[in-house]
Amino acid sequence: MGRSKTTDRACSFCGCKDLGPLVAGPGVWICGSCAHTAIEILRAQPRRLRTG
Repeated sequence: MGRSKTTDRACSFCGCKDLGPLVAGPGVWICGSCAHTAIEILRAQPRRLRTG
């Protein structure tokens, strides 16, 4: 994780630089607010069983 306040890094989703720590991925960053939104979207999706 990197702190956006000390670097030029920004959330790859919302572009914000002032929301605290960012989680790094391969070539992307996500802030806590966008991560929370993503979790809520995933929770709202019906779970499907894998077949095969």
